[in-house]
Amino acid sequence: IYIEGNEFYVFVIEKNRARKQKLEIGISSTTMYQVVSGCEVDDKLVKNPSSSLEAGGRIKIDTSK
Repeated sequence: IYIEGNEFYVFVIEKNRARKQKLEIGISSTTMYQVVSGCEVDDKLVKNPSSSLEAGGRIKIDTSK
């Protein structure tokens, strides 16, 4: 989860591209957030996206792990 102003987002991976998805957040602390809506349980998310990643950017998936 990353924050822009007062809005919360994630990058969802679709067809090896990053889709920026706005989230609705419920209860939160400094390290945990309750996602009320905006992504589904089976969505594949970009973990620790770089600051240069933009919506529509290509994603290389590491399958070695």
